[in-house]
Amino acid sequence: MKFIRSNCWVLVILMICFIFMNSLTPAVSSKALSSDITNIILNGFNSIHVQMDYDFLHLMIRKSAHFTEYAILGILIMYAVKTKPLFQSSVVNFTVFFLVPITDELIQKFTPGRSCEIGDMFIDASGMIVGCLLVLGVIHFLLDKKK
Repeated sequence: MKFIRSNCWVLVILMICFIFMNSLTPAVSSKALSSDITNIILNGFNSIHVQMDYDFLHLMIRKSAHFTEYAILGILIMYAVKTKPLFQSSVVNFTVFFLVPITDELIQKFTPGRSCEIGDMFIDASGMIVGCLLVLGVIHFLLDKKK
């Protein structure tokens, strides 16, 4: 735990790099990975005799990946802000990091076969908000438990 506490901002930066690296992945490679995951899940549904539309499932997996990586980023950011704030103002801390989804989508605009989508920016930001709220909920729960 001491390692995480002392390197919390490093973990945030590493997660941002992971997100940006995914955005730099050409569409062909990105689609192949999400198609593999879709096929695995689809096979699982088929094994229990549940029919699922491939295109819908594929879309949900892709959008869930956006949401999940940003939820993890939100968790890391909130933990870092609560542990070692970079700036005095929480507004500045969060404004800087809400620029990440915008930058992420702009990177995709220049990646072969990818596109910049405003809807994805909202999914990303929503994931980040949910991650932050999860940390606040845990903190609130732990503080209530102490009382």
